[in-house]
Amino acid sequence: MKAPYTMFMAILAGLLLAGCGNGTKPATPAANSAPAQGLPALKQAVQAFNTQEGHFPKTLDELVPKYIAQVPDAPGGYKFAYDPATGEVKLSR
Repeated sequence: MKAPYTMFMAILAGLLLAGCGNGTKPATPAANSAPAQGLPALKQAVQAFNTQEGHFPKTLDELVPKYIAQVPDAPGGYKFAYDPATGEVKLSR
């Protein structure tokens, strides 16, 4: 009587575990998802600087070390474009 029950539980556990994990791929390639890591942090640091200092930084380097530990490297093939007049940070090629 234990054998059918054990077999049923093993199959059920296998089916449940088969649905676990990350079977979906990101919508963008890994190289293009890297900007998402540094860009939001830079934007947040620029806004924090503006809130505290009353103006946007002249360069992104002014954010270090008070607002961000270091200016992150842009992903390969990209660079961070910063406009000190508006505080806008974006990626450009």
